[in-house]
Amino acid sequence: YLMYGSIDGYASETAAPVSYSPSDMAGGVSAAFGLGRTFFLGATGKFVSQTIDTYKTSAMGFDFGAMYKPSNAFSLGFTYRNMMTVQDNLNPPKSLNAGAGYDIEIFNGGSVMLAASSDFAGLNAGVQIKVIPVFVRAGIRTGVDTGKIAVGAGYSENRAMAFDYSLTLLGNEGMAHRASVTFSFQEEKSSFGSYGGGAKDEDEDEDSEE
Repeated sequence: YLMYGSIDGYASETAAPVSYSPSDMAGGVSAAFGLGRTFFLGATGKFVSQTIDTYKTSAMGFDFGAMYKPSNAFSLGFTYRNMMTVQDNLNPPKSLNAGAGYDIEIFNGGSVMLAASSDFAGLNAGVQIKVIPVFVRAGIRTGVDTGKIAVGAGYSENRAMAFDYSLTLLGNEGMAHRASVTFSFQEEKSSFGSYGGGAKDEDEDEDSEE
């Protein structure tokens, strides 16, 4: 859920401003499977909606991803987002993203992850510190949206559910708040775990973050 805050609207130069609060909302269901213990494929079916003043629209679509994880520490991934079924003129831009991450274990149950990704229009870089069950992160985007800084935190006591919150500073555009809840369903001994700040078993691989 993304809320932009209150915005003043004007019907004419002499009319009094009328405020409204635009917002975006998205929900989805993801599934993934491993090809061996180092290569994984996944897909997400999602529903998105957008509200701007009295205008509301929605659409359904899919995201696809692949990840190569030769070790517990290093991962390389690709995603193709927003293959949408257009409805009411809502057609989010499609994007191809590539990224890599390196997870450094600092003590039992704690780690520092360094990550970088690009959608070929800008570069994202960030760091996450995890001390079970809490994780905090910070990142910056360069390129087209230069100067956008984000910070976030989350809670995940186990692999089944995770809470996440982030704050993005948008310069003259103000700030954006994002909150999410992730549920994970998997077999007890699956080699393809979920990643959301939860505990990491050295005998299991971690899924890529949503």
